[in-house]
Amino acid sequence: MKVVIEWQEFDVWKQTKVEVAHTRNNNLKAEHAGTVLIFQNLKEGTHVLSPDGHGKWKQAGRITRYGTVFLGDGKTHAEQTAANFENQRWERPIFG
Repeated sequence: MKVVIEWQEFDVWKQTKVEVAHTRNNNLKAEHAGTVLIFQNLKEGTHVLSPDGHGKWKQAGRITRYGTVFLGDGKTHAEQTAANFENQRWERPIFG
């Protein structure tokens, strides 16, 4: 099974697909850019964890709509776009 990973790098949004495997503890595991990502399931809001190199785990992101893995904090590209669209005030054109 493959999932989409989304992240922002220098104000540019990037996506890639990676293979997902099951761990012995029945979690899901993916590897991206040399970093192991572990998550429990593909439900929206599930935390994504990765090792910090010192034997501890840190939160690397979360699962968003449609099973996309979002790396980082804040809003995804889709959430930012929806918020920007709601905040705009459109004027009805007046035809003479």
